Amino acid sequence: MAHIRLLLTARLQLFVRNNLGNWDVQTPDNLTVELLDDATGHKPIDETAIFHRAQWNLQEYIIDYGVGAFGLKTMINPVNKLSKPSQSSTLGHRRHPLSVGEADFFFFPATDPWLITVDPRAYQLSLNSKHAVANANGTHTFVVSRTDPGVSNWIDTAGLNEGTIMVRWQGLPTDSSDKDNGVAIAAQVVRLSQLADVLPVGTQYVKPEERKEQLAQRAEGYAQRLQF
Repeated sequence: MAHIRLLLTARLQLFVRNNLGNWDVQTPDNLTVELLDDATGHKPIDETAIFHRAQWNLQEYIIDYGVGAFGLKTMINPVNKLSKPSQSSTLGHRRHPLSVGEADFFFFPATDPWLITVDPRAYQLSLNSKHAVANANGTHTFVVSRTDPGVSNWIDTAGLNEGTIMVRWQGLPTDSSDKDNGVAIAAQVVRLSQLADVLPVGTQYVKPEERKEQLAQRAEGYAQRLQF
């Protein structure tokens, strides 16, 4: 239970993000809002006002996302590199075989150059800490490519040659003395023919029929999310 104190004249939005790790069994939080004060004389805003506020918000997003997230944190950085995670979003650009360390939860998606995903039910565009297979030492290795490399932790670019990756971390250490925030990242470009030479020992490979089953389970789990 949380108590948020606001003035009745305040014009604020409450944004709630539900991160579901295991789509098959986890469900979004059930939230209810109770107004404690007398709101007599304060009518809810109508659809026209909501529309105009949405227009204004979209204009603000040009700066926040277009210039900030997309420009300053993504496009000006070297390609095929991922920056160290921080307490705010960290973006990389283009394709990466990636090794990551530890965090309470992480989400690794591949998007087009404008941070938009293709149909996540038809392609394995992303993996999180519940879906990905860990290495023997607890780290994770991902292969990002257009062509199926035959490994379980494949991030499919859905035919795109160029795109963006925004890894979301949760539960990073708050110790400011740890410059890496408890997570070490390495990225490199490798030809598919040489991939086996750089993957960790014990990497889980999948056969074509296993991939079909993996994608079918993903589609079923994603459909479960859409029921709420």
